[in-house]
Amino acid sequence: MTLAVRARLTGENALASVNTVYLHSILPHGPGGAANKLQRKFSENESWLARVTGTAMEDLLAAQAWVQMTTPAVVAHYRSAGVLTWNLLHAMEEEVLESLEDEGYPDWIVDMLRAPHAPEYPHDDHAVSFEAHDFIPPVFAAIDDEWRRAD
Repeated sequence: MTLAVRARLTGENALASVNTVYLHSILPHGPGGAANKLQRKFSENESWLARVTGTAMEDLLAAQAWVQMTTPAVVAHYRSAGVLTWNLLHAMEEEVLESLEDEGYPDWIVDMLRAPHAPEYPHDDHAVSFEAHDFIPPVFAAIDDEWRRAD
């Protein structure tokens, strides 16, 4: 139910609305119920969403900066392989993401930067090519850029 609502909502109140719908479905109702108290909290403090969203975005941007900073060392470690293959790309991605986890970034950020498990990103020894891709996961893009820079 929450995802269906999220898809139809836009603007800065989307997250608050989705969370309110979800919480109304699981919290006790009535004049003193937790769902009504939470609804009043959202109404009284509209900037709450902006603060939460801003903090999350700052964390995500910091994580992306960390990826950009750590990628050159990871690529240098694997550079002797010569050709960037999908297996090599996945191994480097894992190393970069482990460094994010070691720095204490939350799992949701690490998962947002991780490439999806999809046929478009195989685990084989063919050379990496993003020519047919509309989207390149952030860590893959950083690795690919650094690999090409080193050529």
